[in-house]
Amino acid sequence: MYLPVVVAGYTLFGDNLESNILLNITPGPLLSLAEILITVHLMAGAVILINPVCQEGEDWLRIPPRFGWKRISFRTAVMASILFTALTLPKFGAILSLIGGSTLTCMGFIFPPLFYLKLSSVRGEWTHV
Repeated sequence: MYLPVVVAGYTLFGDNLESNILLNITPGPLLSLAEILITVHLMAGAVILINPVCQEGEDWLRIPPRFGWKRISFRTAVMASILFTALTLPKFGAILSLIGGSTLTCMGFIFPPLFYLKLSSVRGEWTHV
């Protein structure tokens, strides 16, 4: 998904390509549209990514799974803590890149086979088809 953007960006800008390709686009309607679409994408993705964390926290705090003020308060507190962390840590992008770059190999290549081996060694009461 990202490869065509990288190839197109490098083809257009060469060695002048910034780490964020939007910094290379001249201000105008195209840049505004790209920023709006990326913002919508990140906001929608954040809801999906943060949901398991919130559900585990709600289970741990024994918050009922139905819609209510406790659930809203907890999820608002989680989002506020994420916002606080992002705004108060200088060079948060560099920290995020370090964490992501150092864990990518484990998450993509080492853990999946280990999880498969663990799951395939489980013997259940079901019959094999």
